Order: sequence, then structure tokens, then C-alpha cells
Amino acid sequence: MDLVRDLLDKQVMDRNGREMGRVDSIAIDVRKGAPPRVVAIELGIGVLGYRIAPIIGRWMAAVEYACGATPPGWIPFGDILTATHQFTVDRAAGDTTPRPVEAPLYVDRLLGRAVVARNNRPVGRIEEFRADIKGKACTITDVVIGAAGLAERLGVGIRLLLGFEPSGHLARWDQIDLTDVEHPRLLCALEDLREA
Repeated sequence: MDLVRDLLDKQVMDRNGREMGRVDSIAIDVRKGAPPRVVAIELGIGVLGYRIAPIIGRWMAAVEYACGATPPGWIPFGDILTATHQFTVDRAAGDTTPRPVEAPLYVDRLLGRAVVARNNRPVGRIEEFRADIKGKACTITDVVIGAAGLAERLGVGIRLLLGFEPSGHLARWDQIDLTDVEHPRLLCALEDLREA
């Protein structure tokens, strides 16, 4: 599963078939020595605004609060029942969990971040995350760095438009440090990465 392409911005339906919104953010838990795992999806106009810019997200959240709108919806990944072109969750519309106090990392805030090698040389930008779903758990297995990841997200049409196959690198979860959102870096030599 490609997290950004297959999960972000998809329609979310409650267990009764009512629309809840769209997946506006994907929260992940990153711990040393363990693969990053998807802990929740988040819905809400303020969350979407934050993807554009933090100041816009704060402004939209304030407007949302002032209007008495439903606060952003935090839905644990384990509550997703089906995942196709839309997601059905084991919740009723409006029944979401408050965001935890400890701020998680968000996939959409890592997208486009420049990755540097151990010698501080730029490698490329994070463009996609590949994940495995086993039961109710979703773990990130690889991070796609470079234009190949962007082409993957945009689909086959962009490859036909460009007329060539873009290049990129594939870093396993244990080959990249994502704990610093602003400055992700490789933990291995560039030569150890696979071609994307």
C-alpha cells in the first residue's frame, strides 16, 4: 500500500454509511528500533489547512471552533473496517477520539522534505511511504525518495507525459531517521539504498 496515494484525501464513511469527511492527515508513531506504524487518520478543515501552512491550519481551526463545528476527528487505524476507494470506520458520524496530548508525526508534514546522507549531502525529497497492513496494524516498510515517488503518487499518466521513467531511491524504515520532521536523514550509505 502506498500511504499517500491510497489513503490521504480518501472519503471516510461511518459504520452506517454516512459521510464523515476525508482523510486529511495520517498520524504515525516513530520509535527507535521499530518500524514506524500508522496510529490514526485525522479529519477536519483545520487539519487540512495545516497541510497548506501551519498559520492557515491554526486560523481555520479557530474559525471551526468559533462556529461550533465538530473538532478534528482522530480515528485510530484499528477502527478502519474496509479500505477501497473509500474507507468505512467502526464509528458513528461525529464519534471521534480527541487528539492525544503528545503530538504524533504526520506523513503529510514529511512529504517533500529533503533527505540528507550521513555526509550532509542532499539525496532527494520524501515523496511516498510504502506500508504493510496485517490485521488491524499498518507499518511503514519503505520511504520513497526522489522523483520516482512523485510519479508513483501521480500515476502512470505523468510517466507518459514526461516520456521517461523518473529515478529515485527506496529506503527501508531502518535506513532513515524520521524523528526530526524538518531534517530527515539517512542512517546508511547512499549505495545501500535500492532503486525505486
